[in-house]
Amino acid sequence: MLAAAYLLFGRAVRPRVGFLTYGAQVCLVCALTLLPLALAVRAPIVGYSTAAWGALAAMALGPQLLGHVLLNFSVKYVSASVVAAMILLEPVGAAALAAVVLGEAPTAGEALGGLIILLGVGVATRP
Repeated sequence: MLAAAYLLFGRAVRPRVGFLTYGAQVCLVCALTLLPLALAVRAPIVGYSTAAWGALAAMALGPQLLGHVLLNFSVKYVSASVVAAMILLEPVGAAALAAVVLGEAPTAGEALGGLIILLGVGVATRP
């Protein structure tokens, strides 16, 4: 429900706000929301190694930021329902990258699941 609300809100706001500005505001709201929650559950916020901070930065700047920027860009031009359906392709893309980059071949069940997702997205987004 919250993901749907997020996409519908983005669809309403994006015609008036640039996608980089909107994306920065979304990230700020998320950080301000998650920091108190992390503190409340006593999640460690400091004390990580330099390598761990580098990995976190790479994940934040790479797939997370790029994904949100593209998502926020697209909701201005494509219906929120199409964007929501396309989000379902993330695990299929991750499995494909894992196969190519890490040599992790998907199991038969995972491949079947990916095929079902591809077919479902195709049906959901056809004109």
